[in-house]
Amino acid sequence: MQPVATAAVQPSPPSSHAERDLVDVEEVKARYSIVEVVARYVPLRRTGRTFVGRCPFHHDTGRPNLVVFPVTSSWYCFRCNEGGDAITFVEKRERVGFLDAVARLTGNLLPAPRSPLPSREAWRSLTAPSSQPSADSLRIVQGAAMAYYATLLGDPEAKRYLASRKISLETAHRHLVGVCRGSRLVPYLRGHKLPLQTAADLGLLGPDGREFFAGRLTIAEVAPGGKALHLTGRAFVQPDREPKYLSAPGLAKPLYGWARAKNLSRTPILTESITDFLTLSEWGYVPLCTLGTGMKEGYIELLKTLPYLAAVPHNDEAGWEAAARWREALPDLLIIPLPDRYKDINAWAQVCRDAQPAFDKLLPRRRHDERRSQPGQGSVPADRAPARNASDDSRHA
Repeated sequence: MQPVATAAVQPSPPSSHAERDLVDVEEVKARYSIVEVVARYVPLRRTGRTFVGRCPFHHDTGRPNLVVFPVTSSWYCFRCNEGGDAITFVEKRERVGFLDAVARLTGNLLPAPRSPLPSREAWRSLTAPSSQPSADSLRIVQGAAMAYYATLLGDPEAKRYLASRKISLETAHRHLVGVCRGSRLVPYLRGHKLPLQTAADLGLLGPDGREFFAGRLTIAEVAPGGKALHLTGRAFVQPDREPKYLSAPGLAKPLYGWARAKNLSRTPILTESITDFLTLSEWGYVPLCTLGTGMKEGYIELLKTLPYLAAVPHNDEAGWEAAARWREALPDLLIIPLPDRYKDINAWAQVCRDAQPAFDKLLPRRRHDERRSQPGQGSVPADRAPARNASDDSRHA
């Protein structure tokens, strides 16, 4: 293999949704180990269930800050906050577009390893996320969720932010919404005698002790008994910070809301945004969230078991492209369009006092809390969805 020259790091060209639709990203990530890809640019050493090295996207001195997570085929730098998958790494390091990065991966055009690659035995056992996280992992996730929730309760700024998004403390309690200020997790885990190495393996702590979710609100996937199963975060201290949303890198990303929705009798409503998820919960619906526009095959199989399912896409090009893909995978899915003037459910809730009753009118004629039908009865036909602007009138301005 011929090395590819690398100069000073510059931003790679942004990839479009159309480009990503041309590639089976999950297949590429499965075929090309994130550990082997990153190790062609950065010497790595194993620590627990992760690998660490010096980040090539900033002047990384002292303790290495780049962490590679085989479980989720992802990488993240705790110093410069860059992160992504194998394709993203090649895009950024080679300063090429998405399709060029895929071509370099699949065409075996990456540079020769900077140092001996970690043995496959060293990472293969780590690459398949377990459907049943270890007891230690679940205790750490629960501990982190509780530490951040406790921080939120004593944080006036965070509570004001939630109020501005029309999310109550009751909803925050139901989903263990918290805030990470960057200094509470280690003392909490030590105080409860929970292993710091497991927190590092899950990506909640960086090599230098930095907290992964620092400066973010955290939202948990909560089981019916109240235990946290997963954490995702949204930029809060800098609301426009990119990436705006991050999920715990050492945990397989679940379909948010499924732990509760699968045992309920009401029709779930699917959305891509965690703030829309919280708003739907605030309004009394059963929300589900994909945490982005992607629809994993595992999510599809779960959703196919539901007799009824509605979805509310964002009112932008990416949202409607996602809705089309979702509908292709789930032909009986009922798409609920929002009024044109609102980008998403939470934006509607922020500016319109009557958003919830107006949204309720967009739902099918059958009540959203109707009991599930017997298996085999199918879903609400798509042609029963209201016209796109049916409720977009001056009463909801």
